[in-house]
Amino acid sequence: MKGYFGDLRIREITNKVVAKFKQKQFDCGYQLVSVNIYIQILKNIINAVCPKTNYLASRSKSLKENTYAMDMNLLTEEQISKLLDICYKKYPDAYPILYISLSIGASIPELLGLTWDRIDFKNEIIFLKYFLYGDKLVMNKCGSTIRRLKIDWDICEDLEYKYHISDLEPNDFVFKFESDKQAQQYIEEDILLPLAKEIGVSKLNPSDVQHNFVNMCIKQNIPLTYIQKSLGYYGITNFVKVYRNLIEQQEGDYYNPLDKIFKK
Repeated sequence: MKGYFGDLRIREITNKVVAKFKQKQFDCGYQLVSVNIYIQILKNIINAVCPKTNYLASRSKSLKENTYAMDMNLLTEEQISKLLDICYKKYPDAYPILYISLSIGASIPELLGLTWDRIDFKNEIIFLKYFLYGDKLVMNKCGSTIRRLKIDWDICEDLEYKYHISDLEPNDFVFKFESDKQAQQYIEEDILLPLAKEIGVSKLNPSDVQHNFVNMCIKQNIPLTYIQKSLGYYGITNFVKVYRNLIEQQEGDYYNPLDKIFKK
C-alpha cells in the first residue's frame, strides 16, 4: 500500500485511483476479501490523518455519521416502480439485471459475471461465486462458498427460453450487450445514468441497486440475517456496520415486549 499510495496527497486518493489499486490486486491473484481488508486499512489511515475530508471512509458531511457509512442513493417505492417500468420498456436487455438485484440482493457485478451453467432453471436458483471486474472474473468474498439465491419465476422462464433458442455455451455470460464498452461501464453510463434522470435523481451507481434492496427489506421487517446472507456478508456484524444507519431509522421511541403478553 505504501508503494502505491505513499507518494500521493490525501485529495489525490480518488475513487478512480482506488479502483486501479483494486484491479492491480485482482490481477495479482488476490481475492475480494483480502482486497477489502486493504481498502478498509486505507480508509482508517485517511480518517485518522484527515477526518473532515475522508470521503472514502464516510462521504457524509456529518462527522457524527457511522464511519463505515457510504453514500446510498435510496429511492422511494414509486421511484423504484418507475425505474423498473422505464427499464423494461427502454432497456429490456438490462431489465432482468435490475429486477434480480432489487429482488434478491445480488450485486450487478455478480450478475454480469453469471454464466448459464450457474442457473438451476428447474428450481429457479442462481449460484453466485464470481463477479465481473473490468473484463476479469474475480472470486467472491469467500472462495469456498457459493451463494444460492432464488429468482423470480417469470425472469427464470424468460432466461431459460433465451438459453434454449440461442446458440449458447454453458460457460457463456448470461448478460451480453451490443456495446463496445465493458459490461459494467455500459450499465453505469448507458442504463443507470439515463434512468436516474428519468426518475428525477442526480445519479445511480451499481451499488445503489443493492442498497435499495436492503432498504426495502429493512422497511418490511425482513430478518436482518436473511438480508445479510442474500448480500453474501460473512456475518451479521459487518453487515450491521455498513447498514447501521438504515437499521436505526426503523427504531421507535419506546418498546415494551411485555405489552403483547399482558394484552393476551
